[in-house]
Amino acid sequence: MSEIQRSSTCKSLSGRSTLTYSIGYDETQGMIIRIMGNSGHGFFCKDWVSIEEIERLLSECRKPFSSRVLSSVYKGSSANSPGFLMAALLKEGSVIQVTGKGNSFMLGRSLRGLEEAVDEEVSGDIPVDLGRVGEK
Repeated sequence: MSEIQRSSTCKSLSGRSTLTYSIGYDETQGMIIRIMGNSGHGFFCKDWVSIEEIERLLSECRKPFSSRVLSSVYKGSSANSPGFLMAALLKEGSVIQVTGKGNSFMLGRSLRGLEEAVDEEVSGDIPVDLGRVGEK
């Protein structure tokens, strides 16, 4: 059975909107993440993305990367989705922003650290009707 572990908010990379995202667990995919909302006008994909897949993509990067490296997890979706996902990963500490280069990132703590983070009490959780994992 799949379940949502927690939800949180973060600023978009541009700082012009607030994003809502959820982290969950799925029996087949393991830890998963998805963008749930955007206070701005940009379109985005609400599909769940495997944390393992994200970690694989980012670990292959040998130098600073942009959010475009995440494009392959959103095949045929909005161009905003990789940037919104990167903003959530930045908030979680899974990537860090390269000083002086606004759109460059490096791997932070392991994305698998999100597994421990969802088990901790998180202050500031927001009430959102999240539905069931797998629903769009």
